[in-house]
Amino acid sequence: NIWKFLSHWVPAYLADGISMFTPSQPGKKKYSMIRAYDKVHKASLTFTFFTKREWTWTAGNCDMLLTKLSDADKRTYNFNVNDICWEEYYPNYFRGTKKIHFEKKT
Repeated sequence: NIWKFLSHWVPAYLADGISMFTPSQPGKKKYSMIRAYDKVHKASLTFTFFTKREWTWTAGNCDMLLTKLSDADKRTYNFNVNDICWEEYYPNYFRGTKKIHFEKKT
């Protein structure tokens, strides 16, 4: 807690204190580092639940479904992760994610 105070809150208060004495553009609101860090701190508390625990995932239902599919359905609905070429998948995934993200922005 002391380290968090010294490394996050003290610089935020210093930055806000300095910004009080610097002129701002007319009609432009000054940015508050204290308010920004408060949001970051609240978000990190929310994520703590998920990041500090060990999670175990199983694929039992997928494996069961894969064994019950006919050969034609296995070709149509190929969801066996062992068949994925991960070296090709990730670059395509990231490229598609960037494309969709930037198309929505414009």
